[in-house]
Amino acid sequence: MDAGTAAVLGAVVGAVGTGSAAFCTAWWAAQSAQRQIGAQETQALRQLRFDHVRDRRGPRSEAYSHLVVQAQSLLRELDATETGPMMMLTNADREILGEGVQQLYCSGARVAVEGPASVGPSADALVSEAATCVRLMMALERFAASDGADTPAAEWDALAAPAYDSKRQLIAYLDTFVDAARHALEEDRPNLE
Repeated sequence: MDAGTAAVLGAVVGAVGTGSAAFCTAWWAAQSAQRQIGAQETQALRQLRFDHVRDRRGPRSEAYSHLVVQAQSLLRELDATETGPMMMLTNADREILGEGVQQLYCSGARVAVEGPASVGPSADALVSEAATCVRLMMALERFAASDGADTPAAEWDALAAPAYDSKRQLIAYLDTFVDAARHALEEDRPNLE
């Protein structure tokens, strides 16, 4: 083999080696860029999920808290109501109880809008039982005003039992709602996996 052929052959082998190395380097860089883009897209999706959850969690928490505060306020008003054959509600008492139920309806509607659907039934049950309890207490008071003084204690207890049971049920529904709300807020925690 003469020197000219060896030089050409050496140049060809060098060019193929250099070209192959350049191709491998470019391919490796392209793969790295694709992996980097994939990682950035994954991080962007995580951030979007986190932001969405954070933006939803605040209003939900506020709506749940508002309903709980309204229910506790109504319970305090019911506790302050004297019950017995001589029970008397003033117009102001009736107004406070009526407004308390109306505020619960408003708070329950806000909870329904904020969601999630898993919290709705317990909020509806709480609001419904509050309205029932107030209606029973007002009916009991009307009875006490008309015939209460002449009613024997045992008969009064039988007449008052539904109102007392409703109040106990209202407390149970409040506890159920608090548990459902807490569970919904814990589910709202960002899952960054």
